[in-house]
Amino acid sequence: MKALVFDSGPIISLTLNGLLWMLRPLKQRFKGDFCITKAVYGEIISYPLHTKKFKLEAFQVLHLINEGVLKVVDSPAIVQRASSLMETANHTYSVGDHPLAMFHYAEMTVLAACVELKAEAAVVDEKMTRIVLENPGRIIRVLAKRMHHKPSMDGARLEALQAELRGLRIIRSSELATIAYELGMLRHYIPDPSVMPQPKAELIDAILWGLKLNGCAISEKEIKQVVKIEGK
Repeated sequence: MKALVFDSGPIISLTLNGLLWMLRPLKQRFKGDFCITKAVYGEIISYPLHTKKFKLEAFQVLHLINEGVLKVVDSPAIVQRASSLMETANHTYSVGDHPLAMFHYAEMTVLAACVELKAEAAVVDEKMTRIVLENPGRIIRVLAKRMHHKPSMDGARLEALQAELRGLRIIRSSELATIAYELGMLRHYIPDPSVMPQPKAELIDAILWGLKLNGCAISEKEIKQVVKIEGK
């Protein structure tokens, strides 16, 4: 199935930065499905609709679902696989006798849906998910710096987790925004050069920093590299 499966984070980041509309033209170019799981739906729509803080954002996302831009996917297989992944992932790292529960259920349903649907990629902004798939040893260093204690890693569980998710590609909201920029979807934001020097560079810098400040795990170094390439 040609699909991207979105975690809550990228949807939230795009919405808070006024960029949720990009998903419509991106989906048209992708010629596949943009999916969210039932658990993600609960996080970004069901719960916020009963609050005040993010209620408006929930309505914006719901509008895209009603228009068919976002598709909600759910199945017993996704639920079962997500539970298995969560059990493994949250017992892979520990401090002493205490497992570190670093991954939440909705996030695991995204990875499970990708496997079950044979999706092109998972769209996830969380740093830990990306690291555990691409460079699991780095998590030890990251956690040791945060917690001031060096955690231990269960090699067998990590191997099982990586085997189940082998070949799964992770992309971030920052990469979606960069693609949209390259396709000219954001050109209407570029001001006249008389308003500011290097308006293209300033725009892509503003977009990426906006996403970073709303939860996308992109480093300052990465932002500078993208601005250097795309801001010409």
